Amino acid sequence: MPNTPASKQRNYTQDFIRALAIFMVILLHISAYFMGDNWHQLNGQFWSGTIFDAFTRVCVPLFVLSSGFFLIKENVEKVEVFFKKRTNKLLAPLVFWGLFYSEYSHNWHATLTQISWSFLSGRPYYHFWFLFMLIGLYMVTPFINVLYNYYGLKKMNLLGLGLLALGMVVNLWSVRFGNPALFVLWFIPYLGYFILGHTLPKMNYSIGRGVALTIYVAASLGLVVAAYFALIKAGNSEYAFDYLSPLVIVASLGFYLFLASFEMKENLITRIAPFTLGIYLIHILFMERLFDITHMIIFGNGAADILALTLPVFLLSWFSVWLISKVPVLKRVI
Repeated sequence: MPNTPASKQRNYTQDFIRALAIFMVILLHISAYFMGDNWHQLNGQFWSGTIFDAFTRVCVPLFVLSSGFFLIKENVEKVEVFFKKRTNKLLAPLVFWGLFYSEYSHNWHATLTQISWSFLSGRPYYHFWFLFMLIGLYMVTPFINVLYNYYGLKKMNLLGLGLLALGMVVNLWSVRFGNPALFVLWFIPYLGYFILGHTLPKMNYSIGRGVALTIYVAASLGLVVAAYFALIKAGNSEYAFDYLSPLVIVASLGFYLFLASFEMKENLITRIAPFTLGIYLIHILFMERLFDITHMIIFGNGAADILALTLPVFLLSWFSVWLISKVPVLKRVI
């Protein structure tokens, strides 16, 4: 999610993936409310939310896959150089927005203890888990690069597949027995995605675009069915829609292979990529304010309302981050 190196080194296909993923994040967050608020009625709002939710669950895996594509390298950077670059990109946003959301979540009257605990728990606000997970991936990237240069592409691809399978099992255990890991370990189940983001596009699999897209669509539709039966049986669909559930994994890898197969040039969508971290951090504010104003009803139709809420949240977030990027003293926080 953080910015890639200088433009001459940019991969516009990966930029497109990140730009699409951030739009899907916003669409997912809004859809989840429609699904969660209406599951007991199984009405049009529920089905609209469920379908959009299912097809956008790949958003976070796409970010992790794309991060792996950029950060895993054949030419190993010096450890101090690598960490200096990543610290400069993530530390200021983490501290600034972490403090902001700690205050925001306590109606601007957070105590020092509450602020401290919000950071120690890894959740100044609910979407911050991703930043702490990403920091964990950054911490082990130099070690992964050493392994990659020693074992090569094929063995690392197998390692990525194995770690992703292990992540799925670990996550299932956590969901089943309610034993979540400390936030400093949140990155571990996502290591498979991270490695595969680099290896999959280079493996020259014979899977065509049509097959890869079909895998994504079929797995996403399977999520809709799985969520329905999970709700009927257990009253929640938490595991079915988890980023490390089997269907989400299959959908994510299929969609990533589909998107990565294109060779894209710079366009309006790829220009969003440098702002994705800022959009991710700030979009919650616009989303919640828009919910307060509209009560999530604009047209009275679930699908139309979801899209009508998503578009302004996305555009307002993008524009705000673009403005912040023009202010020298503030641009480091996005």
